[in-house]
Amino acid sequence: MISKLLSRVPYFLVAFVPSAILLYGHSCLAATTWTSDTIEIREGGKDYEVIFSVASGELVEYSNGENCTQGHKTANGGRYYNHFHTTYALPKTGIDTDGNPRTVTNAKIDAYWDNYYAGYARTAGSDHTCNCWGYAFGSNVWVNDPSFIYADDYQGATATKVGNLEALSGHVRKITKICDNVEADDYVAASEEKNRYSGLYKGTWACPGGRSGYNMQEQK
Repeated sequence: MISKLLSRVPYFLVAFVPSAILLYGHSCLAATTWTSDTIEIREGGKDYEVIFSVASGELVEYSNGENCTQGHKTANGGRYYNHFHTTYALPKTGIDTDGNPRTVTNAKIDAYWDNYYAGYARTAGSDHTCNCWGYAFGSNVWVNDPSFIYADDYQGATATKVGNLEALSGHVRKITKICDNVEADDYVAASEEKNRYSGLYKGTWACPGGRSGYNMQEQK
């Protein structure tokens, strides 16, 4: 395995448009072992980004097309997708961007995302082993490149319905309730999402009306 000292965070700053990269993939490469991770926390009413070390083998990335031996592949195409296996436990102590020592805990991660998702209801606590795509697709791992999954297992939705995914720029959320409106289209009444290391957050919108769905995908 190849070892690296780098954070997962930059991967999620890249905009994702499913239709633009469906045919893109990486050749099979050796698994990469990362020796650090970076997580956002909130402490004393302030937000911090903390980088910390992890032991070899506790944060391993598998590239597109690489067999991780745990069956993380698309349902229809049988293609292994780019993802992480994360086995380190919290708390972890590291250094913030100002060079000060900080300890990352689940409570501090929850505080960060509670502030970010003000107005939403948190329905589950933080989980650093799974991101938004891992939650929405049901794989429960940190999916780094969802293009194979979208291409093999999803298609543009023909109607607004519970279980649809909304594919956003570098993010995804799941529709959990719709309005039964008098208009021709139904609208979203509730959705749930996970954001990077966060817990699950539920947003609700009053019916009739709700909100329009965005770039909705449904399972093939």
